[in-house]
Amino acid sequence: MLVTLKQHPELAGGEKRESESWWGWKDPRSCLTIGAFHQYLDQPHYVVVDRNKQAIIDSLEWREGKADGHWSWLVDYYLDQREFFLSTVKAPRVRLEYERLTHPDTALDEVWKLVDFLGMGEGEAQAAMDAIQPRLVGRYTSNVIHLGDVARAHPPEVRVVHAWNSGEEWRSIRGEVHGVVVADDANPDELEGWVSKVRPGGFVEGRNLLIRRRWAPTTWSVTTSASGYDRMERRDFLQRGEPFGTVGIGVPYFKASYEFWRWWSWILWAGLEPGDGFLNNETVMAPLPIPVVHNRLMARFLETDKDCFCIVEDDHVGDYDVIRRMRQKRENWDFDIVTANYVNRREQPWIVGYELAAKPNRHGEYICIIDHADIWKTGTQPVDGSVMGLALIRRWVLDAMLGGRNPKDFQWSEWVGGNSQDIQFYGKARDVGARVGVDRDANIGHVTQTIRTVDDFWRMREGKHGNSD
Repeated sequence: MLVTLKQHPELAGGEKRESESWWGWKDPRSCLTIGAFHQYLDQPHYVVVDRNKQAIIDSLEWREGKADGHWSWLVDYYLDQREFFLSTVKAPRVRLEYERLTHPDTALDEVWKLVDFLGMGEGEAQAAMDAIQPRLVGRYTSNVIHLGDVARAHPPEVRVVHAWNSGEEWRSIRGEVHGVVVADDANPDELEGWVSKVRPGGFVEGRNLLIRRRWAPTTWSVTTSASGYDRMERRDFLQRGEPFGTVGIGVPYFKASYEFWRWWSWILWAGLEPGDGFLNNETVMAPLPIPVVHNRLMARFLETDKDCFCIVEDDHVGDYDVIRRMRQKRENWDFDIVTANYVNRREQPWIVGYELAAKPNRHGEYICIIDHADIWKTGTQPVDGSVMGLALIRRWVLDAMLGGRNPKDFQWSEWVGGNSQDIQFYGKARDVGARVGVDRDANIGHVTQTIRTVDDFWRMREGKHGNSD
């Protein structure tokens, strides 16, 4: 058809295509026929996509059925013909890897290789990523974990990982978990750790799942299929504008005081709600430097099903109801991270909340700008960053920062140059699009030799500048 139209353009009909227009086609059979087409193409550019041979065979078997080694021979024949053609022509070409193009960590790099090759720009790159994105986050694009002896067919896009125990190395998963299939002989003690890794939109499937009674309804919906299998589907992360859901609460025990322990007892007695959970365990030891414990608590939180991470640092004090008030305050729901209102421990206390410079400097430091002339006395004030004496952090924020990496190897909080772990954390939060606020009505104290309070800040300010509203 292409040859006929090239020799007899009058048969094409319609408007003539502009010479600078881009067009192309994708067909695996071109490996065998491209030699016949090449001489009739104007300035052809070839996009060569390499894919794992076994994945191609799995796809053919899924669509056409098994063929006793025929598919392996056919794949080799196609590839040999393609490489022979490429060796005989001098035409621009770019090689892409299918696995990199369909993996969240590498898709953008592959797209830019193609965009640069074709002389296109950022708009085309974004359009390509928009087209790829559904495949990156869809249910059948990466990994389904099999627990126990499971005989279950999956589409070829699924990479099945047989996890016989919960010690399976994270790196062997190569990315996100999109489903867990549980056999009747699976060890239920191994199930919880894998379930916590399932992405929003993913599933857990098995017969008579014990976890129906163990996972909060805010995170999972449960259905029963006609075949008698229970199916749990993970709901999307709670987003800005929604409540905070269930809370996983953790404390970096480093320099706790009597005042803190008294407050902590009140929180455990009356400050939490059904479905909340405590994160500190044997993996979060004390005392350790604050950034280390922050990171371990955040990694531990992502192993649970809780919707919101609540961190309470051990040198603060407040009333028993402050966490409940912060969660129930509708104004706070419009933020992704909300902190309580308090001051630092200096002789002249500074109130929390700051802006960040437009981007980090060449050393990776986020430059802070603190303007005490513009601090609200009430309401929830938008800021770029705060600190973590008491903070509510939506799950999606920590997950977005992680980006599919191994939590054991990632640092949400770290000291960089002159930045504290708080500044680095909020810089990363801003980079993923999180909206941060300080609840100026949720006042807590900072424990030093005395307890520093927000009232101390206002008394100091009013004493220097006269009465203030």
